[in-house]
Amino acid sequence: MPTLDLNGARLDPAKIERGIWWRIRVTSSDQHGPRFDGEALPGLPGDEPALLIRTAGDGIEHQRAREDAERPFRIELREGRITPAALRTINAEAIARAFWRGAHNITIGGKAFEWSESEAARMLARPEWWNLQDFIVEKATNRAALAAEEEEKAAGN
Repeated sequence: MPTLDLNGARLDPAKIERGIWWRIRVTSSDQHGPRFDGEALPGLPGDEPALLIRTAGDGIEHQRAREDAERPFRIELREGRITPAALRTINAEAIARAFWRGAHNITIGGKAFEWSESEAARMLARPEWWNLQDFIVEKATNRAALAAEEEEKAAGN
C-alpha cells in the first residue's frame, strides 16, 4: 500500500517567525509602471539589495496588525466617513507591522534607507510606492519559499 510522508511538504517554523530575505530589483516598466522583482535568498543577503519579509501564514498577524492600525479611526470607520488617505495609512501600517521586517542595501535617491516599522508604514502609505507594496504582499503570500526541505538541502542534510 502506498504511503505519503507529510514531511515532504512541511514548512520551516523558523522561516515563518523571522521572515525570508528577498533579493529585490527594479524590472522594466509595463502598463502599470516600474515593477519590482526578486527571489528568496537562502540566508543573509550579503551585499545584495534585499527586503526581509515575513509570510502571511494564516493571516492572524496581519489581521491583528490591521485592527491595531484601525484603532485611531474606529469612529470614522463605524460612521462610514473614513477617507481614502486614512484607509491607505491603515493598510500600510498593517503591511509594515505584519510583513515587511527589514531592508538591506536599499537607497532612495542615493540616500540609505534606514528601515523602521514606522518609516516603512509612512512610505507604503504613499501612492508612489504601491508597486513596492505589491511586491511585499506577493512575497508574503509565497509559501513555497517557506519549505523546510529547501533549507535542509542547503544545509547538506
